[in-house]
Amino acid sequence: MVLDGMSHDDVRKKMSENGIDDNSINAFFDGINSYDEKIRALQAEVEKLKRSRSIRQREEAPPPDMFANLDGDQVKLLRRLLKLEKQLQQAGIAVAADIPYEEAKQKVEEIARRMGEIGSADVTHPDPAVQKSLREEYYRLEQDMEKYNTALMLTDEYAAEEARKEREWEEENYEENLKALKSIRRMMPVDIKKMSEAELEGMTTPNGKKMVREIVRKFKRTNVLELLRMNPADIARNHPSLLENLRVTGLSVTERRALHIHLKDIAETWKAQQGEEMTKKKYEWFKTLKETFKTVVNSYNNHVKQYGPADNHPYATRDDPDIGCPLLGKQCPIKANNSPGYNIDLGYPEGDVYMESSVQKGNPDDAGARALAEAQALAREKLANSRADGLKKHYKNIRLVAEANGVCELLDTSMDTIENRQLHWFQARLKHRLNKTETAATIKVELAEFGELIKDIRLASTKFAERSGMSLTGKRNAATDAEDTRSGIEINLVLLYYEAVVDCFDGMEERMKDVKANDKGLLSAIPTIKSLLDELKEKSVTTLAKLKDKGPAITRKVKTRVEIMKEAKEKNASESGAAATPSGDDGGGAPERAPHPMMAARGRGRSGRGGGRGDLFAAIAGRGRGGGGDDEEGGGGPGRGGDFLASIRGRGRGPP
Repeated sequence: MVLDGMSHDDVRKKMSENGIDDNSINAFFDGINSYDEKIRALQAEVEKLKRSRSIRQREEAPPPDMFANLDGDQVKLLRRLLKLEKQLQQAGIAVAADIPYEEAKQKVEEIARRMGEIGSADVTHPDPAVQKSLREEYYRLEQDMEKYNTALMLTDEYAAEEARKEREWEEENYEENLKALKSIRRMMPVDIKKMSEAELEGMTTPNGKKMVREIVRKFKRTNVLELLRMNPADIARNHPSLLENLRVTGLSVTERRALHIHLKDIAETWKAQQGEEMTKKKYEWFKTLKETFKTVVNSYNNHVKQYGPADNHPYATRDDPDIGCPLLGKQCPIKANNSPGYNIDLGYPEGDVYMESSVQKGNPDDAGARALAEAQALAREKLANSRADGLKKHYKNIRLVAEANGVCELLDTSMDTIENRQLHWFQARLKHRLNKTETAATIKVELAEFGELIKDIRLASTKFAERSGMSLTGKRNAATDAEDTRSGIEINLVLLYYEAVVDCFDGMEERMKDVKANDKGLLSAIPTIKSLLDELKEKSVTTLAKLKDKGPAITRKVKTRVEIMKEAKEKNASESGAAATPSGDDGGGAPERAPHPMMAARGRGRSGRGGGRGDLFAAIAGRGRGGGGDDEEGGGGPGRGGDFLASIRGRGRGPP
């Protein structure tokens, strides 16, 4: 009622009618009067503050205008900088403050020390209040660390310090890097890029040795190592995509050392030309390679400091588990670096000897062959890309994809090896038969080569079977097999491999039956491997039927021994024809010049030199003698009348 505007007397009267005693009524109105006095005092205080604020604002000078003493261009530039700073802050990027190097360095060290004492942003403490305080402090430290670290990295002193550290690191590793480069080049042919795995395995090195298969596979499958035999100037001209597509997985410390020192100089050029987009991509590729190299080398050096160098590197045993390196296999950096080991000199140049690369003028006569080679290279690249996409889709795991890709490459290589070995055997066999030089010794050599190929096939087949989940430990028991997780791509290649091996084994058995060879080792090994492959084929067909994605269509076809024998005959014929061509030239030098059309009549008739007539008569005489070109009766050279008449008589008599 008081709030509605009724007078105090009316309110008193109303309260009395309601039975409220006088003391309560008086206390009620005393409280109201007290509140009214407080409200009036507060209102007076507010009015006083308003008056004092207006007076102070009039007395204070306005803030200085930052654009007052600037010309038009400077004002535009400053406004643009302020707008840019605001955009960076809105994007979550901290703008570096202008802080001296020493101050920023000291602050970074202090903040890092305190952050280490707290532990992490998720620090825990029995007291919730203390825990909250520590987490808030850690958050503030993170903000300060970003601020001072950004300012530190933008100072000239920091750049000079980093350059000094980089230079010292390069000098410290220079000798080891150079040693690694020489050790790899001593085992790498100059034309490594043009050669296949089969050619590298079959060739003899300059000092009469054979290349180790492990080295051959590493060179061809980790193809970034082929850069060691390329001139850095040629590498600099390459498109960045060629560098980015090189395989760098599984490089050892020695290989990374060699690549770093080989590419270091050209990388400085790339670094200076980063304004160009393609060059920037090349430098980023090298920078990634270098950062990984530093990480691997630091890990290797720390391991050596802890457990000793390669020549004095003890390993933990069951008796002394706390003494020596506890890592097994390639987990140990020492063993990983020695797989493969570059400690053999195969006689190849260790200096800067590179594969020749030249730009040749196009030859229209060779356009078809060149187009065919380009089409084949494009087809191989498309196949590799589709295979990689299929494996990624199936496994969804980088490590499993890398393993499957390596197995697919091994399958391709194994089939190539089987075809190349058979081609070599067939060519040698045909030559021995033609020259009638086949002896027990040549057959023995051929059987020894059979044994080498069977050994390779056994090792590869065992690996492929284990990939399918087959348990090959102890007595064979299919119930202990694991789940087959292979992709359709790998299974299709295994089925092709099965066809190639079975056909090759059938050819071996036929050959041993023809020459009546009784090699018990070969005759017992072939059925064992066939039995394993039969089971692998059955398991592969079953798994492939269950897969929804069976992979891209297989374009490769297996060459049977009949097709390889045909190819061997064609190669031998072409080789014998090429060898016979220079022996049939009378001049022994440059090829004979084609005659001018107007001079065609010369050489006929009675020129007396036998240039044209001798050839004609010799041909007739040759036909009369059944194809022989020699004068068996000593009747003189070509062009004489005796030869002519003898040829006529020979035609009349017919064959003797």
